Amino acid sequence: MKKNVILTLLLCGLFLLIVWGKTSAFSLVVASLYFLLLYFGLFSIGEAKVARQLSVWIEKDTLRAIYFPMLLVALFCSYVLLGGGNPFKGTTLLMPFLILFPTLYFLPQYARRSSIGWYDFFGVLLYFIPLTLVELNANTNLPFEGGGFDSVSRTLAILAVVYGIVVIRRLDVGFEVVFKFSYLRTTIVMWLLFFGIILVLGYTQGFVKYMGYGPITFAGCAANVRTFLASFFHTALFEELFFRGLLQNILEKRIRQAGNWKRFLAFGTVGLAFLSLVAGYTLKSSLRWSPLVMAVLLLAAAYYLESKQKAAVGTYASLAIISILFGLAHHHVGSSLYLALASLAGWFYGYVYLKTRNVFYAALIHALVGNSTIIFGIELVKQAMS
Repeated sequence: MKKNVILTLLLCGLFLLIVWGKTSAFSLVVASLYFLLLYFGLFSIGEAKVARQLSVWIEKDTLRAIYFPMLLVALFCSYVLLGGGNPFKGTTLLMPFLILFPTLYFLPQYARRSSIGWYDFFGVLLYFIPLTLVELNANTNLPFEGGGFDSVSRTLAILAVVYGIVVIRRLDVGFEVVFKFSYLRTTIVMWLLFFGIILVLGYTQGFVKYMGYGPITFAGCAANVRTFLASFFHTALFEELFFRGLLQNILEKRIRQAGNWKRFLAFGTVGLAFLSLVAGYTLKSSLRWSPLVMAVLLLAAAYYLESKQKAAVGTYASLAIISILFGLAHHHVGSSLYLALASLAGWFYGYVYLKTRNVFYAALIHALVGNSTIIFGIELVKQAMS
């Protein structure tokens, strides 16, 4: 708990440094208070010790399970009201439901303590899909005027689903801050390996261009730090929690319980090959076949690794399936090659998760990949990827 307090205070100090002078005093004070509450919760809710204590407390009276999500709803509504918005108008009204959904959905499983099933897998999808599609009417930037690196709604969504899965469903997803050099080393090595592949492909295919670095200024460095933090907390942590901590984790356990990885991989191959083919050919691109080729390569790699028993049953089958789904989720970018590379990136992110069993390290490699163009002074020419 002490570690989480220190980490929250340090991050809040960095947050204040970034937004200082760019927002009103009122907005700054409000944002600081909510930041401390939300991020301390973010760093604490997934800890095994905290989850056990909450579960024991809820066992005495299951009605208590709803207290935490109701607190999150109150935080959301109060922040919207303080920002001059209306939490009960338009699409903003959906947010309290989305906060309550994980607890209400998994609460029946709390008493049964049943094994992992499709109920869990599709429950996550039922939460994730509307959450990514709904655009709230009210402004939930932190602070109100923007300029920070996260939003209240995104952080509350993460807290709600981690509570629902870890405390109510009692499934460990690795959503805990852990400092281990071996984990960091694995993350850095996988990042450099993946980006090395991107550079080779990029220079041979003409979609990577070296731009160099501009003059080093405090404002420029602060902007880069803000960009990285936004990439980590607002995007990477959210996506890695769902794709790796939840979907890959649940699917892996489901395959292991079934004890037949070949059946899952066979159904996955047929379905994902078809979806990859359709996705590639619905985009205007000269490389429409690339998503299908990447899907086949990843599934073939999973088949080989599973047959050689390189890890527990289901480890690599689930890794391949979720990696391809992760790539297909990037269809909106409009590039077949980008979609294929996103599937490959999903494999690397998922591999880091397998080696660390920690969402934060999977999010770290995700954020590093997303900011590699800044780090290495290059530019991805997206027109050349189409």
